[in-house]
Amino acid sequence: MQRKNGRACLRGYRMCGIRTNLYFDSQLCKGIYVRGFETAELDFMARFLGAGDVFLDIGANIGVYSLLAAKRVGSTGAVHAFEPHGKTYERLKQNIAESGCRNVVCYNLALSDAEGTACLNASLEGFDAWNSLSQPTRGSAFLAESVRTLTLDGFCSKHGLSVEAITMIKIDVEGWESHVLTGAERLLLQARAPVLQVEFSDRACRQTGGSLDSLASQILRLGYSLYTYDIPRKRLTRIRNISDLLSENALCLKDAQRVACRSAITIAS
Repeated sequence: MQRKNGRACLRGYRMCGIRTNLYFDSQLCKGIYVRGFETAELDFMARFLGAGDVFLDIGANIGVYSLLAAKRVGSTGAVHAFEPHGKTYERLKQNIAESGCRNVVCYNLALSDAEGTACLNASLEGFDAWNSLSQPTRGSAFLAESVRTLTLDGFCSKHGLSVEAITMIKIDVEGWESHVLTGAERLLLQARAPVLQVEFSDRACRQTGGSLDSLASQILRLGYSLYTYDIPRKRLTRIRNISDLLSENALCLKDAQRVACRSAITIAS
């Protein structure tokens, strides 16, 4: 453990085959150290992603998903990590740099349904993982931070990323998921659109005037089906009702059999 700027930092913490720094003024980092972190989601991603793939981490925080994806996609693949909060973005860059990953590009911006600027409500109490463009669901003291916004369709156009080029996208933006999806419709309506992992937080959805059902309906209209992943059985099960969701994250697939074939994961009948 080292101290930097008066903050305790556990350096080189290992999880899921990756190494990251944990910052003890962060409630998320404390949770990772004590309880682990989204093991089912990370297990699926480790099995699904392979050499040459492209992964987009929308709401990257300190980079746990980005680091694992970078390891899986290798030197011929790429990871694009988006984190709007200035302080967390610096930590993301630090973790990526210290990992030696050369296939990750970090962006200090938020993806949304319009290009411009927005107000990010950033926690002053360590609830950095719950920072939101809406009203956060954790904490009571916040600092308003102006952040740049871009649509995913606009980003893909600017960087020459076609639908065939992107393998998987993780979206964890504390209630702003619907806005991100709206700004990505040109990409996501295509038949070969990438696999999505989308956070379904009831409290966060309600803060933006939405609901879990409306978010699910939006994803279904894009042509996806929703699945949950069972680690012990290495199996995907289709979600018929939102109440069937085993965690706050759903996997959204257009071709479950193709996903199963490339990852040796079974599909529940």
